Amino acid sequence: LVSGLVVTGSVAAQTAALSVTVTDGVDVTEPGRQLSLRVVAHNAGPGDAAGAQLAGHLEAAPEVTVYWLCSGAAPDPGVPVKPNPDVGRDDLATTVSLPAGGSITCTVSVDVPRTITGELRYTAQIEAPAAVTDPDPADNQAVDTTRVQATADLQVAVRGLPSAPVSGRVLTFVVSTRNLGPSPATAIVVDIDQPPGAFIDQPPTGPGWSCSDRGTTFRCQLDELPSFGVSELYLAILPAPAAARVAVGASAGSAARDPSPSDNTAVARSEEHTSELQSL
Repeated sequence: LVSGLVVTGSVAAQTAALSVTVTDGVDVTEPGRQLSLRVVAHNAGPGDAAGAQLAGHLEAAPEVTVYWLCSGAAPDPGVPVKPNPDVGRDDLATTVSLPAGGSITCTVSVDVPRTITGELRYTAQIEAPAAVTDPDPADNQAVDTTRVQATADLQVAVRGLPSAPVSGRVLTFVVSTRNLGPSPATAIVVDIDQPPGAFIDQPPTGPGWSCSDRGTTFRCQLDELPSFGVSELYLAILPAPAAARVAVGASAGSAARDPSPSDNTAVARSEEHTSELQSL
């Protein structure tokens, strides 16, 4: 081995240990946002790699827009590392001469449409030129996977009506589900407790909601709740005769990621409105 050359008979081949990495720093991103990936190709030497091919590809729907911009660096400031081309759109494809110790860094910007969900998979690859031998090609390819999932901060509240319940009278409970955003919430599910022994005068109803009786709870479903939207369900019950207190709890969830799930449950109790149920 002389100056990065492997000599076999009369044939000399340059040796350069090339590698590539790709990262975006996040595991989950929002629909409608821009995702920024960093692709770095490096030559650990000992020889130079003149004419290495760097490529990158995003596995996604065709409506995803991708832009990329590359620049190079070398241990010797006097040695230029110039990708050709250094800017482009869609798939990354550039040629660069990487000296030993040199690197090329590409910023890949992905405009994620609002209609996209699921997974974005980006693959980067560095290929040595024909006259160069890479002793360890296993690190010549790298993959970054990012899940695209909407974030919707749901908040549920329960209140009882009237404010001063009367024994033997029907109580109405209102379950309010609010979406604090930033994205619309889809496939919303609200579970409402049924008070033990109570007579259900009216099962939960509300515009757009579909509810089913699951024995001890009602499960209600809504297709979508826009950002900063509120939707209400109304439940009417006649408490059991021996019940001094009536409590109704509710919990909410959706297909979106919730950054603050602590406010996804709530309970309303009759004693919150009056110290005791009044009799006629």
